[in-house]
Amino acid sequence: MFYSRALMNQSEFEKAEEILKKLSIRRKYDPQVWYWLAEVQGLSKNIVGLHQSRSEYFYLKGSYDQAIEHLRYALEIAGNNFQLSESIRTKIENIHLTKESLKNIWKGKVFSYLRNKHLNDEYSGLYCNKCLNNVECKTTKLIQAFE
Repeated sequence: MFYSRALMNQSEFEKAEEILKKLSIRRKYDPQVWYWLAEVQGLSKNIVGLHQSRSEYFYLKGSYDQAIEHLRYALEIAGNNFQLSESIRTKIENIHLTKESLKNIWKGKVFSYLRNKHLNDEYSGLYCNKCLNNVECKTTKLIQAFE
């Protein structure tokens, strides 16, 4: 990442973008990679790429609405490029699905049970001493403990 930033400082934006794209494949869950890729794409006038990378950055940070906003900007710029437009639409749909899944988890019984245990400092029953000490314990699925 330092090399790509050095290239950016020398105004070699296309080369820096190429390096950061390769890095984004290897470290796809690293928000900093996506942040710097967006920066260099902006400097190299790759505006669609900038918005896609910003979207990925915000997605990884949990700012789903901002991620969708940047994808919508990219969609406007993509124009008649069918393949790119469909790729962006699919990503928007996936983010909406992620948001809905998280809402369902938040409202679910298991999460509510764990949250109440946490808020009341009542951790007994979540793990037995045998499990914690790895002593002859027949483990069951976590979901079974809450039913």
